[in-house]
Amino acid sequence: MDIPTPTDGFGETRFYAYESKLSKHAVDLSAVEADLEEALRALTFFVEVESIVPEKQRVTSFALWTYAIMMYARVFAKGHRPWVNEQLTAVVIAEPKVQQVHDHILGVRNKQIAHSVSDMERSRTVIEIGTALNGNVRMRASSVSVSLGGPAGPGIAEDFKILVQLLLAEVQKETKVVWGLVNEEAFSKYPTPSDVMTLPKVTSITVPGPSAWRRSRR
Repeated sequence: MDIPTPTDGFGETRFYAYESKLSKHAVDLSAVEADLEEALRALTFFVEVESIVPEKQRVTSFALWTYAIMMYARVFAKGHRPWVNEQLTAVVIAEPKVQQVHDHILGVRNKQIAHSVSDMERSRTVIEIGTALNGNVRMRASSVSVSLGGPAGPGIAEDFKILVQLLLAEVQKETKVVWGLVNEEAFSKYPTPSDVMTLPKVTSITVPGPSAWRRSRR
């Protein structure tokens, strides 16, 4: 995928690869910011449509709810963003009410959405006895299931939205600071355009293929 041309007045723009421990942290922060923005966008739509979507179209609101939870959970997944994970976890545990909502959302993700191992889904075998108008009787065994596909109570969606907004504000503040430090670091090492042009030129980013999930993130 080609890198898009900026529209800030600098028509001829070239890109060069720069990597450092600090720039990796900045990239991770930007990725987390994007995940939280997606979660907030889905929650905003969910709150708007939840009360007006007809029952037969509930899959729409359930999809928004599930997507918001999945994007939020990505932020706290163990893997390639340990610094950010630790920073946001500290924000969460600093306030009991915030941690309560956080624990609930991750619990729903881990034990209902990703793995059906919680009491949010119940199934049992029943024997049906049906009598027709002509007196014929039919008996058969079948399964009856009920699953909670949305918020598990009033106010949870709004509390979740507040939680996402809180963490997003923290990430945005930190992202701005860290990218400022990256700029200082990079231009202390490469102070002129000629210096920067000694770095590898970047013209495109390869789009991941369908089997990319098998490899660790680069």
